[in-house]
Amino acid sequence: MRKDLIIPIYDCKATIVVEGDFESAVDEAGYKYDLKGATGVCLHYPDHPSNFTILFREGCVSPGAIAHEAFHLTCKIMDVVDIHYDSNEQEPFAYLIGFIVDGIHQMLDIE
Repeated sequence: MRKDLIIPIYDCKATIVVEGDFESAVDEAGYKYDLKGATGVCLHYPDHPSNFTILFREGCVSPGAIAHEAFHLTCKIMDVVDIHYDSNEQEPFAYLIGFIVDGIHQMLDIE
């Protein structure tokens, strides 16, 4: 499965991929680090600052895995748009994480 999640408020796109041959897909995407049994990975390419990819291992897309990768994606987006985390102003992070988790949940048609 491969679907795009458009994030209009920050003018960016996250391609969500669920792949049976996870390691090959990750290698193809250019990820160079040891996966150590990871169920997902969030990628960002500096030469395409508004495009991101989340790759999930097929059969391992749990609510926790979605939240985990949504957190990474949120941090990467906030870095790109230059919004810094402030424990007294958590709403931008919280809303974006919620948007991403809801988007992935709807794409995967999870009950």
